[in-house]
Amino acid sequence: MSLSRRTSIKILAGGLAAASCTNAVAAPPVILKNVAEGVYGFSGVHELMSASNAGAICNIAVIVGGDSVAVVDSGGSVGEAKLLLDAIKAVTDRPVRYLINTHMHPDHVFGNAVFRDIGATLIGHHKLPLALAGRAEQYLTRFRQQMGEDAMRGVEIVVPAQLVEDGDRTRFGWKEAGAQGLATGAYG
Repeated sequence: MSLSRRTSIKILAGGLAAASCTNAVAAPPVILKNVAEGVYGFSGVHELMSASNAGAICNIAVIVGGDSVAVVDSGGSVGEAKLLLDAIKAVTDRPVRYLINTHMHPDHVFGNAVFRDIGATLIGHHKLPLALAGRAEQYLTRFRQQMGEDAMRGVEIVVPAQLVEDGDRTRFGWKEAGAQGLATGAYG
């Protein structure tokens, strides 16, 4: 008997959710790789978000400027975002002042509350708050089932406070990026 992809994913998600109820979850280590002067990257695992990876599946960029840091995407859990902040502190003593959300997928925004709580300015496309609001309940419910309560602890949908329109240019204290650059990661 052949299972559809959707059925297979539901079975996998159900199994992961059940497993997470009995085991405490720790996010995998966040190791930043220096890819260019002042630019670091973290490569997420190529898996579905789960209890075992604590949602750490997206690629994240860290840009260290002259007086502050900008982070591109916050990761798939509060645990991952906290480990990301620790990794940033290991490479610079400059404060994280900006978090740029590239888009609405949970693995890119579930760590937003951590950055809000340290006082970073959350930046995103002007359509992002509406897109997140329309999916918030579904995201939180679905991923609690898929990842489990431990991995989802502290996760909330936090929308960017600074919104950019198509064609806008934003100064980050050391570098200027347009809305297209925010979406593609092309920071010049």
